[in-house]
Amino acid sequence: MTRLLVPTDFSETSRLALGYALFLAERWDASIEVLHVWQLPAYVSPDLTLWRAGARERPLHEVAAAESGARMDEFLRPLDDAQRRRVTVHVRSGEPVDVILEQAASSAAELIVMGTQGRSAFSQLFMGSVAERVVRRAACPVLTVRAHPEDDAREG
Repeated sequence: MTRLLVPTDFSETSRLALGYALFLAERWDASIEVLHVWQLPAYVSPDLTLWRAGARERPLHEVAAAESGARMDEFLRPLDDAQRRRVTVHVRSGEPVDVILEQAASSAAELIVMGTQGRSAFSQLFMGSVAERVVRRAACPVLTVRAHPEDDAREG
């Protein structure tokens, strides 16, 4: 495998997933695309203007895009130069599952490595999970990474 996709929400499990992807990429001499998908609330119009004290008026989608880019920079800051050379960054807006699958297809990703929160089956029944829906719909394998897998043994 030479092309890995790592979707991130900047959580600890996303950081762990990136660590796994970096480990695999080094061994396989693979490249990594790190993707963050931001989403405006459904009840907010994208052209809604946001006023900030001491700043000019800016549409909400511009503020969200800028904030997502800044968070991505912070997320990737711990990478060393060799790791950073393997990484291509994408910050996009939209419905996370759809954008992740579109990015995987357009970049011909051979493996998606992503964090999952490990919610209970009851929680997933009502709310679903981005990782679970990506696993179900992805054309390539998906490796899910959890922060504390031992917690499941206690829930089950």
